[in-house]
Amino acid sequence: MAESKVLFTVNGFAVKADSSYVVKDKKDMDAPSGYIQAGVSKLPSRGVGDSFEVSFISTDGGRSGVYDTGFFEYSNCYRELSMEERKPIVAALKKNLLAPYRLAKGNPIAFENGKEGEAFIQTQRFMVQSNKTYNTSDIESAMELYFGLLTRQLTPKGEEGNTAYEDSSYVVIDLSKDRNIKDERALNEFKAIGAFSSMLGADKERLYAILKYIGMTFLPSIDEGAIISMFNDYIRNNNSDKTDIFNSLVTETETKLGLDKVFIYKALKELSTRATALTKSSGIFYYNDVEVGSDLKNAADNINKNPKLLQIKKELLLAEDED
Repeated sequence: MAESKVLFTVNGFAVKADSSYVVKDKKDMDAPSGYIQAGVSKLPSRGVGDSFEVSFISTDGGRSGVYDTGFFEYSNCYRELSMEERKPIVAALKKNLLAPYRLAKGNPIAFENGKEGEAFIQTQRFMVQSNKTYNTSDIESAMELYFGLLTRQLTPKGEEGNTAYEDSSYVVIDLSKDRNIKDERALNEFKAIGAFSSMLGADKERLYAILKYIGMTFLPSIDEGAIISMFNDYIRNNNSDKTDIFNSLVTETETKLGLDKVFIYKALKELSTRATALTKSSGIFYYNDVEVGSDLKNAADNINKNPKLLQIKKELLLAEDED
């Protein structure tokens, strides 16, 4: 299915036609202590929110000034852009947002400069609150989302730490992107669980070597029920990056070089727990006084690939075979 066209972009956040955007509370650990437990800056209850208007820019420090709508090339929001950069932005806004809005409202001067247009702007009040959804197939909803972004009442997801949005209490999320991310995570989890189950039945040594490489600690005598429980906790309680690492190692160990790496790491890990040929000095690991790496994974990779360390590689893999 073709991706929806972009209606407008505000501060790098692209809003698409016929799409939905949802508002969520913005985490704020500087919030009053009663709110910190909820991890939000506003009491998360129905009806609580912030109202806002179109920004008014005073030109004389008093009542005179202009409304910063972004629909004109001299709007204050474009002050850091050249005139050539402003023109296509304004043209697209007028075509995709302002003109359809005026048509729908039957008001050809909506958001216009001048006395009559400003009188209309002064009647506009917007409300943003948690769980509110904007659907851009509704031009009024699209317009409200536009001003929420333009006035920085809404923080685009991913920009929560940006000080430009420090006065914002809410995050806006592109539901299509959010769904795609969730679908991808679910697929990666499904792949990881499938690979785990397959190796548990047919290639347990490889599986255990991978699990130790990703940091799981267990005795060789562990029963299947316990290892399944440990892996389930790993998948459910770690972020998606950890699942990606497991899947990547599954793919890598389908080659001999990748398989050797995890078995070398497993051997080094076991050697590191007792007085052996593997020693550490000043943050560097040595095998029989030969420098092999700054940490065990680095050492395993070096031993696996460096021709000068081939004899050490053979010794470690032979020790694994004997186990």
